[in-house]
Formats: sequence, structure tokens, C-alpha cells
Amino acid sequence: MLVLTACDTERLTGFNYQANGISQTAKISGRVVNIFTSEPVEDVIVSFRGQSTVTNDAGEYSLDYLLAADEEFNKPVDAIFSNENFFELDTTFIVFPTQNNFDVKLVYGAPIITDSERLGLSSDELHIILRATIFDYQGVNDIDSVVAQTWYYWDNGVNDKTVIEPIQMTQITVIDANSALYEAFLPLQTADGYGNIIPSEQNIIEAFDKSDFYGWGFFKY
Repeated sequence: MLVLTACDTERLTGFNYQANGISQTAKISGRVVNIFTSEPVEDVIVSFRGQSTVTNDAGEYSLDYLLAADEEFNKPVDAIFSNENFFELDTTFIVFPTQNNFDVKLVYGAPIITDSERLGLSSDELHIILRATIFDYQGVNDIDSVVAQTWYYWDNGVNDKTVIEPIQMTQITVIDANSALYEAFLPLQTADGYGNIIPSEQNIIEAFDKSDFYGWGFFKY
């Protein structure tokens, strides 16, 4: 059986419990950044064994952590860092009853709509051609579907109304390992040919990937 004295603990962990004393709370702080861009990540839920806080716009967090009895003696503490656009980080840290600083990097998961444009009328002059470029850090094969949410002004001769129509976009070109070009045709007439519909000069492009992440972008043309 191995028995550690206060001197052994100081030698192994660098913390002198006799000199510093045992506190019931520990100060935990740090910064969370995007592993790909090094930019700070806001609104990350930071949880140390159920005690939580949220990062600010600089990616910084601070928590007055209430120590459990066993944690006062150098036991690992479970920590979770989560944000809807990033893969969750589930890890452990040794929390000392003093100041602790834990900086982490999160892997961005959501697809990014980097660009969108309208190219004018199709050859049959019954549609407007819409294109969007989608980027995914996990690769183009991770992109599952892309949808163009389109506002329409509909005049059927009886009344005018505005509707929002989701239109599926099709991948037409793989640009590189992480980017692909998608295309959709926005109709200028109703499906039954009764009444003209006019798409507004704006779209919301939505992208869904196989890792269960979602990204969107708003574009005016």
C-alpha cells in the first residue's frame, strides 16, 4: 500500500497543501477557441461536474467551483464544453484549491454557406438559377442536404399573398475536399400554371450534414 504524505503530494503535484491550506472553492477560468481558426467561441456551456458557466464574446469563462471532499485531494474532475455548432469536448482536469486556468480548442462541426448568387433566367425562362457554395470542415461527403428557403409574392388574380417555399438544392461541382457548389431553380409560375409567383430578392440557404450539424446564411441579391 502506498501512503502519500503532504511532502509527497507537493513533490508529485507541485501543490503544498500544508502551506496553502484547503479551500472549499476553487477559481477556474480559461478561454475557448475554434481549433481551425483560433477565433474565440462565444456561448460555450462550460460544465465542471454539474457546475456551469458560459463563455463571453472573447471566448473567456470563469467559475467559482465548489470542491467535493475527494476533489480537495487532487482527484480528476469531469468537464464538458458544448456549443451547438461544435463537437462536444468531454474531458477531465485536476482542479487545485487555488487558481486554475484551462484553455481548450473545439472542433467546428456545422457546414458554412460561404457564398450565394443568382445567375438570371434558365434556358426555358421559367426559373431563376440560384447557386450556393457550402464548406464543411469534415469534408464534402459530410454534407447531407442543402435547402433554399425562398420568399414568394403570389398574384393569382384573386388575392395577393406571400409564401415561403423550401427548394432542394443539388450538388453540381466539388470544388475541393471541403467545398461544393449547389444549384436550384426557382420557379416563376405555380405548379398548376395558375398565377405568376415572384421570388423576392433574398434567400435563406440552409445546410445539413451527416454529423447532425446545421448551418444557414441569409443573402440579398
